[in-house]
Parts: sequence; structure tokens; C-alpha cells
Amino acid sequence: MATTKKEIIDVKDFKKDANNLLWTEKIDFDILEQWEIDFPKENYESEEDWIEQQEVFKVFIRDSYKSEFDKKGKRYFKNVGEIWTGELISE
Repeated sequence: MATTKKEIIDVKDFKKDANNLLWTEKIDFDILEQWEIDFPKENYESEEDWIEQQEVFKVFIRDSYKSEFDKKGKRYFKNVGEIWTGELISE
């Protein structure tokens, strides 16, 4: 199996090399796992903390763009932004 060598661009050379980059947009996301939602109420500092956290989970689930189920349980994915990555194009 062939591997490709990745070259790191020095920040001071960035302007010079910017036109030689292949830019890719990626999603930056947070994950909420079912065990976090199911964390026992008695393990919270107070019932108010538990209620507050449950509301945060409810909003997270409502705003999630996908969920999946695997052997670890259900996971929810929420988009928190986009990031761009640049890969140097070989000359």
C-alpha cells in the first residue's frame, strides 16, 4: 500500500504557497452520546444542575443533523461550524 508524504507549510511562507493548495470544506461537529444523557441524576451536584443539563441535551438533540446507533449506543451529531483545510498540490 502506497503512502503519500504530507508537507507542512511554514506560516511565513503561506502567502507564497496559498495558490498551490487544494482547499476542502469540512464540518466541525460536536457529539452527544446516550450515556451522557442517561448519566444518573444522583451523580449531579443538585437537581437543578440535572434539570439544566437535560434541557441542554434536549436542545442538542433537536438541533442535531444526524444520529446513529452502534454497539456503544446512540450518538447525536450537531454542526458547530465549517472549517477549511488546505493540502499542498505537488508540483
